[in-house]
Amino acid sequence: MRNRLIIFGACSAAVGALVIGISVLSDPVFKLEIDPTLQNHFSNDKENWWKELPVEVLPLPSGVHGVRNHEGLEAAKEQLRKLIAGRSILGDLPIVGVSPSKDGSVEMVLSKETADCGTMTDEVRLKRRGFVDIDNDGVAEQCVFLGRAERTDTCGYGSGSFLGYGDWYVLGKRTKKSEVKLLEVREAECGDTGSGSG
Repeated sequence: MRNRLIIFGACSAAVGALVIGISVLSDPVFKLEIDPTLQNHFSNDKENWWKELPVEVLPLPSGVHGVRNHEGLEAAKEQLRKLIAGRSILGDLPIVGVSPSKDGSVEMVLSKETADCGTMTDEVRLKRRGFVDIDNDGVAEQCVFLGRAERTDTCGYGSGSFLGYGDWYVLGKRTKKSEVKLLEVREAECGDTGSGSG
């Protein structure tokens, strides 16, 4: 009887360890430093890495106007459809200005509109959150934070903010010449590479 309990306990411990191992593998930690054993096919250009990302990662804007009703949501969706029509990567977008930073994050302005109260800008913020091999094929995937806001410092709508919103996009690139593909959208941070939007 005692031997059976010992065997049962050992089996239970093994199953528990297996479950913990699977849960750890299913939620890998994205790190800014790429494991040297992995192949990396993403752009290493510190200022232009974002240009190869697919336009499907571009979200609806948040901030100044927000999307307060059904009509506003539909109008924002239509504006996004027109913006990305016929384009496949972010580098194809009509961009007014780009401000890369030393940490590799990028702020780009899609449009500027002048109103009676001042200037409103449609801004996008991107930041690499890290790399990891999520499917164990020896090729690195990356996670990128992306937020978009309509902002103003002068109009009475209040200023848009990049804090507290945005998503984390897990992207894959199989070869140097292949396109970057969207694999997954997460509302939570990818790994231990910081907190919040940037």
